[in-house]
Amino acid sequence: MPTIGSDVFKQLDDLTSVDVGSRGVDKLHVAATKIEGGPTCMKAAETLCNSVQTKRPVILATGFTIISAGRGETDGPPGAAILAEQLEKYGVRTVVITDRHLVPLIRSVFETLELTDINIRIFPQTREQAKVEAENILRVIRPSTLIAVERCGWNKLHVYHNMLGEDISSVTAPLDILFKIASQARIATIGIGDGGNEIGMGKIRSTVRRYVRYGKVCRCPCKAGIANITKTTNLIVSGVSNWGAYALAASFSILSRLPYSHNGKRELALLQATADAGAVDERSGIISSSVDGVSPSIMRRSLKSSTFWQNLLGFLQLLSRKILSSKSLKQYSQSRTKAVRL
Repeated sequence: MPTIGSDVFKQLDDLTSVDVGSRGVDKLHVAATKIEGGPTCMKAAETLCNSVQTKRPVILATGFTIISAGRGETDGPPGAAILAEQLEKYGVRTVVITDRHLVPLIRSVFETLELTDINIRIFPQTREQAKVEAENILRVIRPSTLIAVERCGWNKLHVYHNMLGEDISSVTAPLDILFKIASQARIATIGIGDGGNEIGMGKIRSTVRRYVRYGKVCRCPCKAGIANITKTTNLIVSGVSNWGAYALAASFSILSRLPYSHNGKRELALLQATADAGAVDERSGIISSSVDGVSPSIMRRSLKSSTFWQNLLGFLQLLSRKILSSKSLKQYSQSRTKAVRL
């Protein structure tokens, strides 16, 4: 594993954790960084690098249903697809686990990246069946790692919520059970989220309850808040969960010395494919290629100016050209020391 200054990973962490939704991501990111002991994308990538040396499969849990629309959202599947693509370069296959009604969306997103041989498994809705299936998955697939990308996690009463504090348990399979059993079996787990109600956020639950709206008290009858209780080995908090997945994939590419292919053009195409498959923006609830209120038009403008996307994608494109020497990366990091904003 190459030795590269942590300032490079900190820069990547800072870029992807911009609080675009003004919902306390900055506070959650600080808490996650403290508990991880350094840049979250770096710590998670180190765990991933160590665990995948066995070449056993990686499970990707993703898909978040917007209950008002009855459709999956645009955040999550694209990030999972980029991770699957990066892991494929390393010779590791992935298995995606999601809800039955989200399979067409996820398949469409993965096929956009020509990941046509993807294995998608449907997780059962009832807890009794979920426990049996979780044990079966771990026994048959024998994964080295589980990664949750924008996957809703339950609160202390095992109720699932959206960011509005509404109960969405009826459309959310209990994947927390799989992650809990995996953790008990000492299998590496990684959570990626942007709101506090995702799998992995149990690691900073007190911060979520304190700073996130409805974190402590939700709007549904349970009144136990949206804060997730499931802890993962590592946690990445980002402004948009897709970005956190991109940061993990990029960090993994640095440590494994493999090219990173994602760029602005591919991002726009990937999000358009997500919308074409019927995904909705979590903020508006309508079919769109925007993610958490960040529209493609904003991305296009940003790609042409000295703003967030130019900084982030410039960094990632540097990786894609395989300029992986610590000197080159350090110079780039130092050139982007000013805070970035959309």
